[in-house]
Amino acid sequence: MKLLVKFAFVVFALACALGAQAQAWPTGPVRLVVPFPPGGATDLIARLFAKELQDSIGQTVVVDNRGGAGGAIAAEMVARSPADGHTLLFGSNSVMASNVGLYKTLSYSPTADFTPIMRIGESALVLVVRSDSEIKTLNDFVRVAKEKPGKLSGGFGAASVQTAQGHLAAVADIKLLPVPYKSVSLSLTDLLGGVIDFAFADIGTATPPCQGGETACLGPGPDRQDSPEP
Repeated sequence: MKLLVKFAFVVFALACALGAQAQAWPTGPVRLVVPFPPGGATDLIARLFAKELQDSIGQTVVVDNRGGAGGAIAAEMVARSPADGHTLLFGSNSVMASNVGLYKTLSYSPTADFTPIMRIGESALVLVVRSDSEIKTLNDFVRVAKEKPGKLSGGFGAASVQTAQGHLAAVADIKLLPVPYKSVSLSLTDLLGGVIDFAFADIGTATPPCQGGETACLGPGPDRQDSPEP
C-alpha cells in the first residue's frame, strides 16, 4: 500500500486589486503574508520567493507570518487589507481548499476574495513514525490501527495535513486519534518525544530527522524522486 498526498503553494492577491493597480504597482513595500509560523516548509519557500520578488520589482518585500486556525487568520487579514496589490497571501491547499470542507463558516472566500497570481510549486506529504516504532511500513500502520482502533495518535499542523490523515483513515477503514498542532514542526517535536505515535509532514520538514535516523518515513513510495529516505 502506498500513500502520496501533495500540497501546492500559490500567491494570491485581493480579487479587485490586479486590474485597478496593474499600471502603478508597486508604489511601496509589499507584504507577503504566510499563513503558518516560521520554520516550516511554507515559510522557507515563501522567504526564498520574497527575495526573488524583491530583486525583481525593486521594492522591499516583507514576510509576515500569521499562523493559526489552519491559515484562516492570515487569509482573513489579507482579505480585509486595502485592495491595492501590496498585501499578498502565500496560499496553500490548507487555506484555499481544505478549510472550506473543515470549517462550517469561514471569514473569507477563497474564490470571491482572492485572485491567484502564480503557482510557486508543490510538495509531497509523508507519514512519519519514530525509528523505534513497531510500525515499519504503511501496511504495518494499517494493521496496528485496526488492532488498536482510536489509539494511534497522529499530529497535524495544517488543514491539508488533517485532510490527509482523514483520507488515510477513510481509505484504510481505520480509526485514528487526531491531535492538532500550530505547526508541522511542533508535531514532529512531540513525535520524537514520544507524545504522539505518528505525524504527517511535508518533505522538507520530514527529511532531517528521517535522514538522521530519528524517524522513519513510510511514504511517498520509493519510486518518488523526492522521497526523504536515506
